[in-house]
Amino acid sequence: MEQQNKTTQQNITTSETVPAPEAIPARQHSAGGKYEAVPEKLPQTENSKAPDSPLLQYMKEHFTWFGKTACLFGLIYTFCLFDNPAGITFPAAVAAVILFSVLWLGKAGISLKRGLFFYFAGMLLLGISTCMTANAWIHLFNRAGILLLFCTGMLHQMYEDGAWSFSANLKQLLFFAGTCFVSLFKPFEHMLYSISKHKAASSEEALQKKANIKKKAPAVLTGAAIAALFLLCVMPLLIGSDPVFARYFRICITIPDIPDLTTAVRICWSFLFGFFMLYVFFAALFRQNLKSPAQKDGPGANALTGITFTMILAFFYVIYSGIQILFLFLRHGLPDGMTYSQYAHQGFWQLLAVSLINLVTVMVCIQVFETHRALNVLLLVISACTCVMTLSAAYRMLLYVGVYHLTFLRILVLWFLGVLTLIMGGVMVSIFRQAFPLFRYTVAVVTCCYLVFSFAGVDRIIASYNLRHMEQITRQDVDYLLHDLSVDAAPYVAQMADMKMETYTYTDEDYYYYRDEPYEFKSQEDLSKFETIGEYLESEFQFYMEGFYECRKPTLRKWNFAEARAWKTAEEYLAEH
Repeated sequence: MEQQNKTTQQNITTSETVPAPEAIPARQHSAGGKYEAVPEKLPQTENSKAPDSPLLQYMKEHFTWFGKTACLFGLIYTFCLFDNPAGITFPAAVAAVILFSVLWLGKAGISLKRGLFFYFAGMLLLGISTCMTANAWIHLFNRAGILLLFCTGMLHQMYEDGAWSFSANLKQLLFFAGTCFVSLFKPFEHMLYSISKHKAASSEEALQKKANIKKKAPAVLTGAAIAALFLLCVMPLLIGSDPVFARYFRICITIPDIPDLTTAVRICWSFLFGFFMLYVFFAALFRQNLKSPAQKDGPGANALTGITFTMILAFFYVIYSGIQILFLFLRHGLPDGMTYSQYAHQGFWQLLAVSLINLVTVMVCIQVFETHRALNVLLLVISACTCVMTLSAAYRMLLYVGVYHLTFLRILVLWFLGVLTLIMGGVMVSIFRQAFPLFRYTVAVVTCCYLVFSFAGVDRIIASYNLRHMEQITRQDVDYLLHDLSVDAAPYVAQMADMKMETYTYTDEDYYYYRDEPYEFKSQEDLSKFETIGEYLESEFQFYMEGFYECRKPTLRKWNFAEARAWKTAEEYLAEH
């Protein structure tokens, strides 16, 4: 055992994968020490089978503590999220992720950086947003945002990422994802190591006690067997002699109902997923195997190549931007045979694609070519033209919305164009200030803007806007509110049902609507006999309201703000109709 400890200590202090921080050898990973982030420049790894990093070795040596806390997290994860993807317990699960992360970092002696709290705050707000809406797309985006914030925040915590470029940050995130995949079997490896360690540490006294137990076991088992046989004869007599005794005894021996096997298996999988998610993530994080991004050797590629390339692009972009300002924004006049509606309602997706291409192009040019004043000016011109194109695409979309109203995709695109413009502003700054933290700026912009988007209640905005701006409502509009939007829009569905019939227009879709049995195709009905849209489409609205009134009654664990409000709306609607 002593020789094994010496070997382990030698591996920790002579690790070549990542030089152990100064604080670790001094404190031998004690709880009171401090751990500094990995230096900016890390040595290259030559041997893929190099010993574990000091932190991962420490995690392995203290598997008992880390394993127990991971099991506790698995229980919390299962309670909060099993069959409950967007309930009130979702932010509690996010808070548990943050709490256990702080505990594990503290156990490893790592002090938290101040910048980490921004990522934690964003995760918590996204968790709260999830239980405020029933929109499945928002739920998906929130989960992706929480995962990206958590990974980015932990890498910021463990590494000195101040000098990492935008592309380097993306590469490190991808490499870390691969490290998580490679670390999937670390829990098993650490568990087996812990078991073998405890077996080796068994003392002679423990072995003697075990031997004594083995000696006494036959006598105890014999006595228990005799008592069992005796009770088999006596207990029926006792139960038959006293009804009170029989009642209490039956309560004691009642076997609980066995839950559905499928549900039990799913619960176990949920627990295991929570356990492995936490343990594997930190096993990958504690590997500390991310290499320092390679710095540019020399000034970079010949700036003349970049100047020629960007000059040609800038020439065409300036002409295109001038046309956008002259004909689209100022409405100076169009060529013969073209209407303004035709001009404005096309080219949106093409402009969006060009804007994204320009964003990537400018960032690549900044990183690849050597710094030159003329190149910087040309990149600034391209960036400014890209902003004009983005505004042109947004203006075209707004004109399109004015005619065809809002959808979730149209709002998402408008939001994305706004975020793209803000990111382009950061790129313009980085053209002249290469030390500008473009990646952190982008993370902050996307996080703050998405939080606004997530809390805005997109489906409510869509339903409210469409009802206020629709001069005539068709069956297609009704179906969109009933089936394409989430229950966030339930109050506006009830509002539509109470709208006067004068606003409804009969279309071909109404030809397939059956209200009475037998089901037969109907010719156009006399709509004047109906006062409201809800009266005409009574079965549609009744089915919609009864659907979540009967199936989505809010419970404590699965309580969701949007669903609770929809349930209240359905209750009031059904009571009135």
